[in-house]
Amino acid sequence: MFHVHRPDDTERRMTSPRNPAEGRCAEVETRYTEMFMPISSKDVLVKLETITQAWSKLRPAKTFAGLTLEQFLAAIKPSYDVRAEIAESELHLQSGQARRVTIDEASLKIGQRIVNAVKADPEEGDDGEVYVAMGYVRKRDRKSGLTQRKREGKTAEGPSLEALRKDGAGQ
Repeated sequence: MFHVHRPDDTERRMTSPRNPAEGRCAEVETRYTEMFMPISSKDVLVKLETITQAWSKLRPAKTFAGLTLEQFLAAIKPSYDVRAEIAESELHLQSGQARRVTIDEASLKIGQRIVNAVKADPEEGDDGEVYVAMGYVRKRDRKSGLTQRKREGKTAEGPSLEALRKDGAGQ
């Protein structure tokens, strides 16, 4: 399964000096930890399932590492339990998000009714300060929506609009 590289004496002698506090070579320790990549959550379950299947089919009555098959299953049960909790939490989150969308739609409808009531109020209207404070633009401050392309300098067809205006104003 896993091949762990353990350096022999010649490799240890060639590495940096030992750390006197720990009694082992720092470089060898670094190489040892770098060999193992973090294992994904999905891979953990696959590995545990493989171990369980092989043990239960081939040697169900034998003990390994001082554990029976039942003790091993009890020891790894928290791995399955926490995944069940996560799945339940994710389902609860999705349900809450769906409820939030529905509730927000209803809240926005009520909010729009309030804005419409402010616009229809004879004292406030769509030019009042309450309407502006609610985040809307007064009717008199709105742009017409009509836009014209701005031209710089002279174009190939002739002088620019600005040049024509200046000439017209000077005459």
